[in-house]
Amino acid sequence: MKLLFILPIIILACLTSCNPHQNPNAVQRGKATQLGATHGYVLAVLTVEEKRPEGMLGITAKTFSAYSLHYRPVGGKHEGTLRFSPGGMYKSKNDFPDGLGHVYLLALPAGEYELYEYGFYEQYYNTSITHRSLEFSMPFEVKPGEVTYIGRFNAKHTYAENMLGTVVLDSGYFIVEDAFEEDLAHAQEIYPEVNLDSARKAKGYQEKIGKPILSPEDLERTTLQAPNQATP
Repeated sequence: MKLLFILPIIILACLTSCNPHQNPNAVQRGKATQLGATHGYVLAVLTVEEKRPEGMLGITAKTFSAYSLHYRPVGGKHEGTLRFSPGGMYKSKNDFPDGLGHVYLLALPAGEYELYEYGFYEQYYNTSITHRSLEFSMPFEVKPGEVTYIGRFNAKHTYAENMLGTVVLDSGYFIVEDAFEEDLAHAQEIYPEVNLDSARKAKGYQEKIGKPILSPEDLERTTLQAPNQATP
């Protein structure tokens, strides 16, 4: 009986700690400490549009299984991913009771970085499909001991109808938003042990506010990878 009681706890702990999509730069909630002289914090928010169209029989189109934004040092290799999964085995914590989204706080060595690619991931039973964007550059600088806010990224969806008249996901894109005050206050609640008073806005995202990360022309060329590719 004791084993049957402990086994679910072990499985839950494994799903939490063994998540292959965990970001090594992410600050652990409740365990954050003030940074040393070589690192800075990066604050970002990823949200998902909840309003979705209805198809035949009132069936509402679903969201993607996962949404991701990739970042790296400017001129360097992939460093990490901001990833939000509304559901599934590796479901992300939802930080918005009235919506869908996650607050990210990263600890990175000081330097120049950029967001350079995003992706949307679909899971259908034993088949998976990954939508990857063209590469772009949204630069941001990390300064020692400071907090850099790089924006809120709101995932939007595009839809199509299949032969049965059911509305299905077609692709997606991110709109850049400036919710600095709201996101900063939200992050301070989540990370009360971190002093976020010195937070400043990154310069790289200012010109993108209210716009898609990629232009409509580039969005049309967003790639669709074959089934069973790596998740974004």
